[in-house]
Amino acid sequence: MTKNIPLSVAMLLLLIASILIAASHGAMAIEFGNVATSLWHTLTGQPPVNPVISQIVFELRLPRIILAFIAGAGLALSGAILQLVTRNPLADPYLFGISAGASFGAVVLMTVLSSISMLVVHYRSYWC
Repeated sequence: MTKNIPLSVAMLLLLIASILIAASHGAMAIEFGNVATSLWHTLTGQPPVNPVISQIVFELRLPRIILAFIAGAGLALSGAILQLVTRNPLADPYLFGISAGASFGAVVLMTVLSSISMLVVHYRSYWC
């Protein structure tokens, strides 16, 4: 149990560092220190040093980072469940035909959407 504590601390520090690095990259380059300062001021309840940077970080970049972590956790959980159910550490989505079902759904969706768009174009030309 004590052997896993340093690994857990290292993984937590790596998670925090990846959040800060991801928040510093984007269309507007924000320095790493400015992102860390903005996060620290918001978490401690102090007014932001630069409100524009704080708004970019908290309203644009942080929600995307959180959603990326949630999506990754969902994929990891589904893979772990698939491996647990099959009792196979090398289980993959092709085992149950999950990938084939997903590609079938994508083809059906593209077919339905293309026929709907044809109807919209046809009726728009009729009414205009």
